[in-house]
Amino acid sequence: MIEFKDITLADKDLIQSFTLNSQRRNCDLSFANLCSWLFLYQTKYAVMDNYLLLRFYAGEELAT
Repeated sequence: MIEFKDITLADKDLIQSFTLNSQRRNCDLSFANLCSWLFLYQTKYAVMDNYLLLRFYAGEELAT
């Protein structure tokens, strides 16, 4: 089972090491936006096999 963690300020460098080097440009993946929307989407993260995984909820349902 993948162990997802809450996003905190201490995770900024780790998360940005994935998002800033990506060829995809999406403001939803900026660290500021991930933190800003925590209250609504309950976003959590994990790193697995050198990939950043994000988990969030849309309403009461886990977004897939």
